Amino acid sequence: MRLNTDRGFIDHLLAIVCGMVSSYSIAMSIGKPSLAIFLAVVVGFAGFAGYGLSISLGETKVGNISGWLFAIAAFAAVLQTRTVNGFLPEEGFPWQLLAAVLMWLVMAAGSVFSWSDGTLLFVTLPGIALFGLVGTIDSWRPAIGLFCLFLVCAAVLYARVNQRAMIRRAEKAGADPKLLWQDVWKWMAGPEWAFAAAGIIIVLSFVGAPLMQTSLQGVSSQVNFQVQNQVQNLGQNRINRVNSETAIGTGPVSHSDTEVFKVKIDEPMYLRGKTYTRYTGKGWNSSRTNARGTDNPFTKEGDYQVLRDGERDRMLTYPYKEVDVFINPTLPLNPTLISPGPIVRIKDSNSFKVDSEGTTIATTASRVSQNLEFTSAVPTGSPNRASAVGVRLPVSDGMDYQTTERIPRAVRDMTFDAIREGGSDFEKAMAIKRFIERTVKYNTKAPPTPNAADPVEYCLTTSKQGYCDVFASSMILMARTAGMSARYATGYLMSNAEVDKNGNYSIKEADAHAWAEIYFEDVGWVIFDATEGAEYVDGGEVGSTTSRFQQWLATIPLGPILAIVGFGSAIAIIIAWALYFRKNPEYVAEKSTRKYVARSMFQYQRSVEKAVKAPKRFSATIREYTNQHAAELGSLAPEATALVTRFESGLYAKSEPSDQEIKSLQDDVKEFVRKVKALKKSRA
Repeated sequence: MRLNTDRGFIDHLLAIVCGMVSSYSIAMSIGKPSLAIFLAVVVGFAGFAGYGLSISLGETKVGNISGWLFAIAAFAAVLQTRTVNGFLPEEGFPWQLLAAVLMWLVMAAGSVFSWSDGTLLFVTLPGIALFGLVGTIDSWRPAIGLFCLFLVCAAVLYARVNQRAMIRRAEKAGADPKLLWQDVWKWMAGPEWAFAAAGIIIVLSFVGAPLMQTSLQGVSSQVNFQVQNQVQNLGQNRINRVNSETAIGTGPVSHSDTEVFKVKIDEPMYLRGKTYTRYTGKGWNSSRTNARGTDNPFTKEGDYQVLRDGERDRMLTYPYKEVDVFINPTLPLNPTLISPGPIVRIKDSNSFKVDSEGTTIATTASRVSQNLEFTSAVPTGSPNRASAVGVRLPVSDGMDYQTTERIPRAVRDMTFDAIREGGSDFEKAMAIKRFIERTVKYNTKAPPTPNAADPVEYCLTTSKQGYCDVFASSMILMARTAGMSARYATGYLMSNAEVDKNGNYSIKEADAHAWAEIYFEDVGWVIFDATEGAEYVDGGEVGSTTSRFQQWLATIPLGPILAIVGFGSAIAIIIAWALYFRKNPEYVAEKSTRKYVARSMFQYQRSVEKAVKAPKRFSATIREYTNQHAAELGSLAPEATALVTRFESGLYAKSEPSDQEIKSLQDDVKEFVRKVKALKKSRA
């Protein structure tokens, strides 16, 4: 085998793959594909640039200070983290994830100066940190496959670096480096151990990760930053947290039947968690609503906190009824309280604020895990003859519910076609609802909207399928085109909820839903759910559930996984060929004769293992194993020791054994095996 102590293209390629897959995964985990491609491409270019520079500068004085250049570049990148994030595609990362930008910058800047084994290895460390963030967010399942690829590439890179270090150490000590590929030592020096270790880690990860995730749920649930979420995650960690934005039309969803909470209420209702106002062309945003709100709107009355009269009069300018709600969380909930309407009374010791849209938010607790008892104000007026066009909301806090900004022309034309028969505002809203129901089929497995397309326009004109997010968004944009005040709401739909004998409804993640709300004068916000009359695609109905395993399996895209497997297999074959089959003529000649000694040694080992009923440990030499079990071999122990000496001489002596010596060894091993079998029978 050619003993090469120099880095090569394969080493740099392994580091580049590690950097690209980790960068791509962190951006995809927050739903930003353009950002993901940009990050991966930059790391790729930086890595190839580093390879080119290492060839031209590797042996120069500049090349010898690559570690210092790496450190300076990484430090400079850290200082510019916020600035660089502002120039990244799709508005970069949210501020809570600036650590991802920092790690990516260190990786990209450092890759340019990776001219030594040490710096090349260090480039993979930020990738590990990025995958740690991906696992915390846990919103992009294909990252599992890419992480497996990352592990294999990183393990092989570490093995290659270790191999070169061992060769250099052997040469410095005056030993023959080729002995590194003999007997068990080849595994300690070569890539085989790396492949085996990576494989074991991958298998253990698939088995242990769900257990780890469950055991650490209380810790990971404290991560409250906003991820540009997909509607498949409109479960307990997506609906009721204080988010400023949500994406729509992001692709197939997989519902879980995991219970989020139990609720006791007079009758099934829409349970609102969060509302959004501004359409972004990719989803919804409500940052201003969350930024402002009335602090401490409640006053203490006995065991309850009651909404102050001034706040009640400000928000509730329409007839309503009070509905008592009892919530028993199964999983910790976020501080935005889920209710069928504005909360006017609550039995809780936390401090609360109410935003401009009537949402009640706990301000002294990051999670809500205790039972909740409160009273909501649910509108009772009829919108049949009420006005929704040109209505000024009693509380808007600067929010524009009628803006037609970013509404595509095709959607506007459809609106005018849907309401051409005229009628009251309510009749127009119902006409829009029926138009959407006729046009779009409900399908939780609908493909994602292309990056350059508007989700609503694409759904209404091209795909004509989707789930609650695009139904609700279509209803809102068309209602606004007609001059009505409308908003996007997320929460839970109780139509499929199971109820126990005590009147408690079981709300599951599969009950997560989105709908439109239109404001009618003297009536309040009225729910319009365009999914009600839509045709369902088989298997894609509202509330359809899958097991945890089926949910995980369904989210794995076979195409990318097969591509990754194929690419990884090709890389593995190339690396194996380069490391195992590229031999110098002298070594080929040696192995062509010594292999018979190795075969005889293996035959000897198998016979001893059967006799003593104990396998040879992977890290033990054949002599260590023989000495360990000398007592069990009894009278055969001296003969076994003599054979081991002949094995070592045949494998490691300067001159290879002759044909006569090999034939003699083979005959003696066969005779020893016969004696071992006889010894085993005598003890039976």
